[in-house]
Amino acid sequence: MGVLKSCFNLLSSKAIALVRRLGKSPKGADTDYKWMASYIPEDEIPSESKAYEKIQSLVPEIASYKKATFSHVRDVAKQRGFDNLKAYADALATDQGEVEYLKRNLTLKGSHFFRGDDWDYLNKQCLSTFAGRDTVSVWCAGCSSGEEVYSAIMSLMDYVPLEGIRVLATDYNEEQLEKCRVGSYFNMHYEEIPEGYRHYVVMLDDGKRFTFPQEMKDVMSVRQLNLLTDEYPGPFDLVICRNVIKFFSFDMIPQVQRKLAETVAPGGYLFLSTDDRTKGIELIPNPKSLDMELVSLRGIYRKVV
Repeated sequence: MGVLKSCFNLLSSKAIALVRRLGKSPKGADTDYKWMASYIPEDEIPSESKAYEKIQSLVPEIASYKKATFSHVRDVAKQRGFDNLKAYADALATDQGEVEYLKRNLTLKGSHFFRGDDWDYLNKQCLSTFAGRDTVSVWCAGCSSGEEVYSAIMSLMDYVPLEGIRVLATDYNEEQLEKCRVGSYFNMHYEEIPEGYRHYVVMLDDGKRFTFPQEMKDVMSVRQLNLLTDEYPGPFDLVICRNVIKFFSFDMIPQVQRKLAETVAPGGYLFLSTDDRTKGIELIPNPKSLDMELVSLRGIYRKVV
């Protein structure tokens, strides 16, 4: 093991020297060069690596997130005011609040209204099948700051009375959930909303942000949920979980896919994202085994009746 670590440290030093000469990571490289490009002194790499190992032992959830790399954890540490990972590891060892903060920030945050062309297909080809129904239940899993929650509500209002729509919005990050509850967004996101839905928008007095009518917010319930450890709710007529699965480790992805599929009611839809397709892994490798059928290569599946 000592020999392997020595080799790793030597290769890391060589890689840093290369990055410093090039000014960017080598094209096509899978190695996490971002933290190297942040100019960590070569003599600090061993201690930083050791500190990262300590952090992994203190927060074992890191192993379940593919994107929770050395650089991502180091970025979080910097945001929290720590100069290096050793200081951050020491804080994590004594402050459970810091541990919870890191857990909440193991994935990237942020979303968009009607993200991608997939929404248009979902609306016209799938949600239209709910026309004439009195009620439709929706789960937005990993809802982030709520843009897709409101996208779903606006889309469903084309076919179902607002009072018949019930949406559960969940995320592990409480800060993002609060943004979802408040539903206040900067005007730069206004253009993401199709013109046919902009009449729902309510501009705020500050002239910089907009929100939505309280009646739309009232059909939504918001709560914290960890997709890796918590029990899943359900069933739902529509389950939306987009740009979330890609953050999980390879061994966790099939488990999350299966549990999401199990929450879909017969005749209902599971709306994923093509961005969640990971190298060597289909969105749902064997949908028939979960009573699901592929509706669109855009990442939309339907539960067989």
